[in-house]
Amino acid sequence: MSDLFAIYARLAHFCAAPKASIASARASVYADAMDHGASSLGAAEASAQPRMPFAELVAITAAIMALNALAIDMMLPALGVIGNELGALRDNDRQLIVVVYVVANGVGQLFFGPIVDRFGRRRVLLWSLAGYAAGSLLSIFAGSFALLLAARAFQGVGLGLALSRGLVEAMGG
Repeated sequence: MSDLFAIYARLAHFCAAPKASIASARASVYADAMDHGASSLGAAEASAQPRMPFAELVAITAAIMALNALAIDMMLPALGVIGNELGALRDNDRQLIVVVYVVANGVGQLFFGPIVDRFGRRRVLLWSLAGYAAGSLLSIFAGSFALLLAARAFQGVGLGLALSRGLVEAMGG
């Protein structure tokens, strides 16, 4: 358990740089690259941002991806019971629980670029995981099938942002 706290602390430290300092560091890197030619741009930009160690990056990425599998696989055995309890009209309507989640997850990944550029990767990661958790709680207490589908969509979008390839690449450098 202490390893998880260490990984989270490292992630928080890695992503804690204020956006203004990152922007000013990038501006100075680009200005330096223009003075010395474009060949120094890659090395100078790589040194401007701290890099997360590979093992921690893999652990965090694996944990977030495991949430995706968990969100789908935990629902499958209970689809019949959930459909009966929440009043799904047809047997095939139960499958919407998984379909809505997967579609919302894909839609969430489409919008990661502008959102990460605007708010920064740490804030997006934390808010998306909080959105996933909120969707999970709403799924637990859903009193109707429509509310359950909305909660699953909220879960999917939240984890879709956290799973986005660009966010992982931004953390890894």
